[in-house]
Amino acid sequence: MNLKKYIVSVWVMIMSVTTVNFTQVHAAIADYTCNLVSYGHSGSASGTGLFLGAIGKENLDVGSPDRAPFISGVTGNNSVEVGSSRVGALEFSVDGSIDPNSIVSATMNVYVNSINQNFKNSDDWMFLAAYETENPSLTYSVGGMDESLYPAINNDYSYEAVMWSNERCSKSNLGWKTIDVKRAVVHALEKDGGKSDEVKVVIRLHVPACGLNVSVA
Repeated sequence: MNLKKYIVSVWVMIMSVTTVNFTQVHAAIADYTCNLVSYGHSGSASGTGLFLGAIGKENLDVGSPDRAPFISGVTGNNSVEVGSSRVGALEFSVDGSIDPNSIVSATMNVYVNSINQNFKNSDDWMFLAAYETENPSLTYSVGGMDESLYPAINNDYSYEAVMWSNERCSKSNLGWKTIDVKRAVVHALEKDGGKSDEVKVVIRLHVPACGLNVSVA
């Protein structure tokens, strides 16, 4: 993937099997870079790339289609919201010949370039939330996309359903954020069963508070 073109990337690490004197050696690990196919978000465009924003003040710790779960001190430290919900989607393709059992890890890397002004202080922070979907077929562009087209699996927006970023997002901590998406990649490959040359994976992106922009070009 050309990172000058796309500032979103997905790496899959594959355990390859080498036979030496009839003995299988599970040692060689290969990196596979997935191709970003498409992206979009609900609501009107705001800034560049994907804009993600949270609304809703009830049952914050439960999560909903309008915001990822906010648990004070765990997923963020300021529950401030924005004017309307913005939910992103990233679609990438995976080589359909990969054995899902051989995947050691699958990591999605996204670049956060700004935080909404409703985070007043540099130490206001939150984690980025990603949800596995049923990998629907989508035709969309940035802005104006209906988030109900790419719901979380079983409409489960709970803390446990989220694939959280490893790093916090704040005005003083922008840049690359990594998310473990192994279960989404493995499930997509298992569901396809080796029938397709390329297997589509659609990840739903959201935030537990405020809003932020993810660069994609």
